Amino acid sequence: LALAHLCGPEAESRGQCFSAASDRDQAALLFNEMEAMIHETPALARRVNIQRFAKKIEDIPTGSVYAALSADARKAHGLNVSFYCYDELAQAPNRQLLDYLRTGTGKRHEALGIVISTQASDPLHVMSELVDYGRQVQDGVIEDHRFLPVIYAAPEDADPWDEAVWHACNPALGDFRSLEEMRAFAERAKRMPILEATFRNLYLNQRIHA
Repeated sequence: LALAHLCGPEAESRGQCFSAASDRDQAALLFNEMEAMIHETPALARRVNIQRFAKKIEDIPTGSVYAALSADARKAHGLNVSFYCYDELAQAPNRQLLDYLRTGTGKRHEALGIVISTQASDPLHVMSELVDYGRQVQDGVIEDHRFLPVIYAAPEDADPWDEAVWHACNPALGDFRSLEEMRAFAERAKRMPILEATFRNLYLNQRIHA
């Protein structure tokens, strides 16, 4: 999607595309995948300029740019955002970067913003705010055709050791998500309360505080 908005069918003239995260390395994960896809696609490689050190990509024909941003929100103020993807929002120290990205889409006709994250343990965190809003959209309490919530999480009263629960909230389990690794961690978590909280938060996506 980032490539589609940078130099594909969704690209705009002088578009601004971003990946964001709480630290630079996390934000650069999307850059690394985009770079690999570009190198495997000669037509893309001929039209873009990759600045690896700066974690930036420029599309020459449209003048659009992509950059990886960390949680230093000062760099995101006053942007004209056509696409953003915020990875692991639950780890963000505050809401500033997300707010700047969201408000930065106001000058675009068809901007797209994506958040990918496990839940935050703090019910007042901006990620919790998005999940709660999303559940109201899913339940029909709020009508918002611009907001698409996709939530995979075990109910709070679910048995955390039931593998059927695991599969319900981990659609990739047994595919590119290792079932054996999850089983091994679950066995340790049964014996260690602090690991149980970690297991329920990171593996079952429950709003649990350690």
